[in-house]
Amino acid sequence: MNLVARGLAALGLCVTACGVPVGLAGPVSASTTICVGIVVDYGDAKPGGGANSFCARVATGATGADVLAARARALGRPQPTYRSGLLCTIDGYPDDGSCGDPAPGGGYRYWSYWHKFQGSSAWTYSQAGATGFTVSDGLLEGWAFQNGGPEKGRLPPAVSYSSVCRPAASPTPQASRAPSPVPSRSPVPSGARPSATRAPTETTPAGGRSASPKAPATRVTAVPSRSPSDSPRIPVAGSTEPSVTALSPADPTSRPPPRLPVGAVAGVVLAAAIGGAALLRARSGRR
Repeated sequence: MNLVARGLAALGLCVTACGVPVGLAGPVSASTTICVGIVVDYGDAKPGGGANSFCARVATGATGADVLAARARALGRPQPTYRSGLLCTIDGYPDDGSCGDPAPGGGYRYWSYWHKFQGSSAWTYSQAGATGFTVSDGLLEGWAFQNGGPEKGRLPPAVSYSSVCRPAASPTPQASRAPSPVPSRSPVPSGARPSATRAPTETTPAGGRSASPKAPATRVTAVPSRSPSDSPRIPVAGSTEPSVTALSPADPTSRPPPRLPVGAVAGVVLAAAIGGAALLRARSGRR
């Protein structure tokens, strides 16, 4: 608790926020209402004296009398009373029926009216009564009971508007959460494919022979890059970039037996036929 709040507590003052208007008919927006602080110092009008404060929200164009009435409704106190425009009682005090009457020791017994305008730290005595003074936003009203003695002899407590009317707390903004980073995929090593590759097979054209022995294809996963001399490159359909795929060596026992060329076979048959004809002629001559 700061020093100002302690001083208000010692005087019995209440620090409140400027809240919902009291006693105003129908919905009221903040643009048509103002906040006015009010301090009441009973002095000798109330046994034990003391002072209290209140922050009232009233309609724009309200008077000091409207602020007093709003305070009484909010606190559940008796409404102020007047006589010929002169304020007689606040919260029912004084309760002896006096209203601006002369005091036994001289002077008068009455409620003195004060203002503390924005930017000022001093109380200013009002030149108008409660019903004739129009209040403004941020104004601090003061009422101090004078029990005789010199005029304006008693001033309200030295408090500020900000110590009576605290600004309404604004909602605390919530910290926005940073978006969670999306994990990136690890790059595929150069020369390797993550998916298995099936080696293409060759077909033997009609009437011809296979250009090379067939070897069973092996399904493999990604393999490290090899030099061109380590394994053959198998072209992938639809791609201009060769893919490196490991293939199992062909089984020597599964290769078909070598075949003689057709020309060589024809030569052998022709030579055998010529030789056979010559042999038949020789046998015929001997006979």
